Amino acid sequence: MATAKSPTRKKVTKKTVRKVKPSFQAEVWDTLSKIDVSRYIQQTPATSKRPALDYLSWTWAWTLLKKEFPESAYQFQSDRFLDNMTAEVIVAVQIRRGGNEVTHSMILPVMDNWNNAIADPTTRDISDARMRCLVKCIAMFGLGLHLYTKQDAPVGEVSDTITEEQKSLLLALINETKSDMAAFLAWGQVDELVKLSPVQYKAATLMLTSRLKKQVAAKEKKVKETKS
Repeated sequence: MATAKSPTRKKVTKKTVRKVKPSFQAEVWDTLSKIDVSRYIQQTPATSKRPALDYLSWTWAWTLLKKEFPESAYQFQSDRFLDNMTAEVIVAVQIRRGGNEVTHSMILPVMDNWNNAIADPTTRDISDARMRCLVKCIAMFGLGLHLYTKQDAPVGEVSDTITEEQKSLLLALINETKSDMAAFLAWGQVDELVKLSPVQYKAATLMLTSRLKKQVAAKEKKVKETKS
């Protein structure tokens, strides 16, 4: 009599669960967003126009980034000069490790201490704006990003308003260039000249002086054409 075969047992194999390695972009964010930048934060003094603001200097932002990703680099692109005599700066930051790379770029207007675009900016204004733009671009990777829940940090020294003498000089330029007072006050976001900040005064005098030179040059050209 044949004996019944015992049922064969299926061999149970354990499935190997592979851990998915996060992308380099995720790794960069996870690393930089966890860095506590509180010990490196500086603060601008409060004025009658705005509260004190926290900011991270470009030196610390770059130091902290290079500490984690030493192969990182940045490049400033050609500045943009607009028809209204203001300018924008552009920077691209590349974070690298081995063969991996992630890039962000940032555009920032050349601004004064109150975040107003500066007309006819100086090379110093542009240089300061570039470094502010660099810090903001680095923040897009996660480093100190929480600081931008507030307003951007101003650059340079802070003072409240211009003097009466500066007001008189500015008024003379406005009259000489036949500039529209209402439009000028709207540009400065004030209701009277004396409320302009020193940085706004600097930008305004540069703008009006440049306008005056163009007007004088146009008149001289017209006189020459008439004589010829």
